Amino acid sequence: MAIRTPAQDTDGCAQGIDGFGLQSHGQQGQAFVYVIGSEDGPQKIGMSANPASRLRGLQTSSPHRLKLLAAVDVPATDAVAVERHAHAALSLHHLLGEWFRVTPDQAVTAVQEAAAAVALEQAKRAAAAKRQGEQQFLFPADLTRSEPLTVQQLAPSQCRMARAALGWTTRDLAERAQVGVMTISRLEAGTGDTYPATRAAIARALEAGGVSFIPENGEGAGVRLRKPDP
Repeated sequence: MAIRTPAQDTDGCAQGIDGFGLQSHGQQGQAFVYVIGSEDGPQKIGMSANPASRLRGLQTSSPHRLKLLAAVDVPATDAVAVERHAHAALSLHHLLGEWFRVTPDQAVTAVQEAAAAVALEQAKRAAAAKRQGEQQFLFPADLTRSEPLTVQQLAPSQCRMARAALGWTTRDLAERAQVGVMTISRLEAGTGDTYPATRAAIARALEAGGVSFIPENGEGAGVRLRKPDP
């Protein structure tokens, strides 16, 4: 993650886009979450592969002299999350669309903190996935489960039934498994691929909540609630 802010000219005024040294487009797989605005006007927080071009397009319809105040270089897959995080932080100052009634410093700080928060969350998820993968390698499912269930056998219907039996929302399960809410939704809908380590984390979270999985035995896979300990 690279955070870029404009250089200062000899009068102490921001040079705007000329002070960034940005390429015409971000590198492949990268995107920018930017702040565009003016000293006395609202600030726009958005994302683009080409903030310079975005600034020129906005300037044509703005009565204010706009500047590119900051551009955070993030993985393209994280750009939406960073933008939404920054928008949420400034929600009380929202005007319209991606415009906010805040100072340039407030907008830039919101983007910087959002980028840092998303990067930290991704790092935690990667570390958790690595740990889960190592545990799965050291302790195979068929040796540690009273009801053998490999991660490949965790069916979408089993995930839905187990979550319903526990009275959990998708967010409840996501938090306990340390995965994204959309990951749970995709798994339960049977759309897209789910990493084995991620499936393992979801299965273990449900088991820890008190369910056992019934593997496919010719009559369909299922789940059941375990009896509480006496």
